[in-house]
Amino acid sequence: MVRNFYRQFFFLFALLLLWTSCSINPFSNNRNEELYGELGFKVLSSSQEKRPQWISHPHKYSEDKGRLYFSYEIDPKPTQAMACSMARAYIKQDLAQLVNLFFLKGYEDKAWHEEVFNLAYDHWQSFFQKAKLENTYWEKRLYPSFEEEGEQSSVCAIRVSVAESEFLSQVKALQRKVKSKIKKLQIRLPKNERVENIFDGEGFLLFYKMNY
Repeated sequence: MVRNFYRQFFFLFALLLLWTSCSINPFSNNRNEELYGELGFKVLSSSQEKRPQWISHPHKYSEDKGRLYFSYEIDPKPTQAMACSMARAYIKQDLAQLVNLFFLKGYEDKAWHEEVFNLAYDHWQSFFQKAKLENTYWEKRLYPSFEEEGEQSSVCAIRVSVAESEFLSQVKALQRKVKSKIKKLQIRLPKNERVENIFDGEGFLLFYKMNY
């Protein structure tokens, strides 16, 4: 009788220890949901109380309709300074790629594509170097990890703008560069592949305002 009592006591005590250890562990599954929610991380601090809407819709929440607004958010980095520095550096490359892909999509099989793509990419990267920095937003986050204290990282989003009129001027300047390049390559384009049709500035603005 006594032996059974002690056996039951130790069994219950072991269950209690197991339950306590699970409830104390900050990175058990249930605790993860409580601490980190659906996003999988906890915001420890941020530059603003609420995450700004311009991150997802840079043009929709713009102040000047005569400018084009673009945003970029960097993946988590060890420090806030590193995250924001890399965001400012990478947005120029990202925008050059975005504009280039819009203009040259569907022409990948053309003999002139690689030469023209590289020329246009350099042109747009140089142009976006002069973009005006409008906003910066950062978050310091805590992610679950195998260590009890978790892993801290920072993300940074920035928004830049360029004048719409200057963008269109750059499209025309690029058209002249591309014509010169194609002439040097001794390539004759069909009528439906005129440089002005390929690099259609107004077409990009329509796409931009519908999607940004």
